[in-house]
Amino acid sequence: MKNKYLFLLTLLVIHSSFIDLRPLASNNANLYVQMLSCIFLLLLLGGNLIKLFKRYKALNIIAILLSLSYAYSTYRIWNIHTNVSLMSPYTSILQFLKIISVLALVEYVEIYHKRVLFLKYFLVLLGVYLGLGNIDVFSNYRGGDMDVCIIGDKFVVSYLNLFWISLYIPYMFFKTKVIKINKFRILLVLSCFISYVVSCSTGIVVGAFMLVFSYIPVHYYHILYKPLGLSILILILDLSFFFLHSYILDLGIVKYIVVDVLGEDLTLTTRTNIWAALLSILSDEPLWGYGPGNETVVVGGLLNLTNAQNGLLHTYLGVGAVGVFFFLLLLSGIVRKMKLRNQNTLFLFLLGLVVASIVEVSLSSLFLCYSSFLLIANTELRDGGCPFI
Repeated sequence: MKNKYLFLLTLLVIHSSFIDLRPLASNNANLYVQMLSCIFLLLLLGGNLIKLFKRYKALNIIAILLSLSYAYSTYRIWNIHTNVSLMSPYTSILQFLKIISVLALVEYVEIYHKRVLFLKYFLVLLGVYLGLGNIDVFSNYRGGDMDVCIIGDKFVVSYLNLFWISLYIPYMFFKTKVIKINKFRILLVLSCFISYVVSCSTGIVVGAFMLVFSYIPVHYYHILYKPLGLSILILILDLSFFFLHSYILDLGIVKYIVVDVLGEDLTLTTRTNIWAALLSILSDEPLWGYGPGNETVVVGGLLNLTNAQNGLLHTYLGVGAVGVFFFLLLLSGIVRKMKLRNQNTLFLFLLGLVVASIVEVSLSSLFLCYSSFLLIANTELRDGGCPFI
């Protein structure tokens, strides 16, 4: 009975936070599925929530403050005059419900020592969706950024492929006490190939980053394992590239990677033009933003462009400086709980997303959902003399 309970929780968390069913139904139907999945998940955890709060008190207080800032940002923007047509307020509420529900579930799994069974269910269920999604995105690919399959667009599929791989390695270690690093690298190459076929350059970059860093001794970047490491890296990379991209793109090695390796132009498919235009609206709602979930419609409505094409600025437009502060604080709290000394596959995936965030909106609420898994998938690639193949 307990196994069925955990299976149901796993199914709910996948539908609440990780897959996008809009291609199968309307946007509203997908919103209802995700919202109801979050609510049912929290209801099923029920009385455990008090125990979870006490065990991870500091972390959960930060998560509550993040949720309150998101909620106030939503309330505020709906009560002031704005020149853009906003998304439903339920879309904004869903952003923090996703984070809360995933965080609560992984805390439950860790407290009750269910991580092996949970990861098994999660990998199998998500693997089925990914199998169908990869087949679908291959068969329906037309060369556009918005090409979609049954679980989302090509970016969703590419990132979920890498997320699945990053969880598969610790799961196999929990079962066999063997680190299968070569299998990890082979799967990364396969994922990069899929991203290449569907022209998802950021999927290639993240996968290649993970592959290269699996060979690099961790002492070269151990500072990133500090509680504030990832958060500071996000601030440095995203802000530096936004304000200094013209100088960075003039560097010979950068030109070679962008033009010859990735096959892009030096405007990064018009991203540099988007960043120049963004300067005119960054100061409009500095503290609370336009509400989580409204980032794309704000850029589209005010500038007639796609999105911010920068992870940190995308989040800033939605939740403002206050929301960004709690976003980074929660991320730091999760990393603080991890206490790693050596390489970790999930951490490499998160590092890859941070690097991708300089040109993509890869720091949404989903990034914190991915990060929450560090509480359970905290196996190191080189750990205590275990077999390493």
